[in-house]
Amino acid sequence: MRPPLRSRSLTLLGLAALLTLALAPEASARERARSAKGARGGSAETTAKRERGNVERDATLTNPAGGTLDHSYRRSWDPATQSGTVSTSTTRPSGATSGRDGTYTRTAPGTGTSSGTYARANGTTGTYEGATTKTDAGRATTRSAIRSDGKTASSQISTAKTDTGANRTAVRTGPDGGTATAQTEVTKTETGAAATRTVTRTPPPPGE
Repeated sequence: MRPPLRSRSLTLLGLAALLTLALAPEASARERARSAKGARGGSAETTAKRERGNVERDATLTNPAGGTLDHSYRRSWDPATQSGTVSTSTTRPSGATSGRDGTYTRTAPGTGTSSGTYARANGTTGTYEGATTKTDAGRATTRSAIRSDGKTASSQISTAKTDTGANRTAVRTGPDGGTATAQTEVTKTETGAAATRTVTRTPPPPGE
């Protein structure tokens, strides 16, 4: 669970920092540190460590006004048990925090399950679980989140390769019963790829 950042400047700086970290030559095989500055002010500092499936990433994003966002990501993986853990934490300039702690298990190539707890910046907390299954054409994923007040949100996402590209369908159901269906079609072209996306929304049932 990663709520959208409220600051556009922080978002752009974060993307720039992560791209720099991913594309720049490694300082060492296991640890990297990078920094970036925004065209309109602000800065981003990121560090990353990786060793045998274990990943640690930290980022501090500073907007032009001096507000900071701190984000950390931890992931572990045990090849013997084909399972691991994940933990994220984000603190926004307002002081609001969000994050999640969970586990995931690989049951077959491209197939596995996950579960854990989450907290959002607005104070909402709950549990989540998910399952991904490899299909002949792609994969199918189901996810659900149960809030502390008992309300549930869920999603079903399927992706499939086609002769000309790929298709993706995502159906999300909110805690109020309303749904949103997003269909994305990616078509290969001579110069790259083109994507079309349509979204259909259904309001919550009366009385919700």
